[in-house]
Amino acid sequence: MYCYFSHLFFVKNLIIWNNLVKVIVRGAIIVKSFKEKFSRFFEQPTRKGLREILRENYGELDSLDFKGDWPSLSKMGKHLLAFANSGGGCIIVGVMEKNNSLYNKGLENMLDKSTFHNGVEKYIPQKLNYEIINFNYEDSDYSEIIGKSFQVLVIEDTPQYIPFISQNDGDGIKKNNIYIRKGTKSLKASYEDLQKIINKKIETNYSTDSEIKLEEHLS
Repeated sequence: MYCYFSHLFFVKNLIIWNNLVKVIVRGAIIVKSFKEKFSRFFEQPTRKGLREILRENYGELDSLDFKGDWPSLSKMGKHLLAFANSGGGCIIVGVMEKNNSLYNKGLENMLDKSTFHNGVEKYIPQKLNYEIINFNYEDSDYSEIIGKSFQVLVIEDTPQYIPFISQNDGDGIKKNNIYIRKGTKSLKASYEDLQKIINKKIETNYSTDSEIKLEEHLS
């Protein structure tokens, strides 16, 4: 009798374990698919590509951030620096967190691109390349975004110019600091992070004065 119940207990737990493994594997496949779609969008931002990201949104990545509205331009300067020092990426504005999930609320007013540029230029080096792209969905096969507008800030990956060092103090940003992406946050680089930046730059065989500034951070 004891052996029978022990066997039954074992089988039951084995079934639970197998189902759990299937859920984990299925989740990993879905997340991998989402990352691949984002990679394609990063390389070539299109209206269709953004729609797929908004539809199948599985959260933020190191190279993908969401904002309900535009933060202060000094904070955006910090994000620009962090993304540029971490391989580039995108910030999609018009997506907010709601009930522990992301909601595609859209933007009531688009930020003027020249206003953004004039506001962040004092915080970032000239060689940091970025672009703001406007997306409007007057119609779509994804009903949640119909009639909504979004802006996407695309930060280019230019490892030959790293490290990008902050140029001024501001709200949430300090002059002469190096910021990177860690998880889903923009944070000041640690010593180990700076070593990785050095190695990444060395791989490009491109030498500039920024290497001297980087050595100052390491000393």
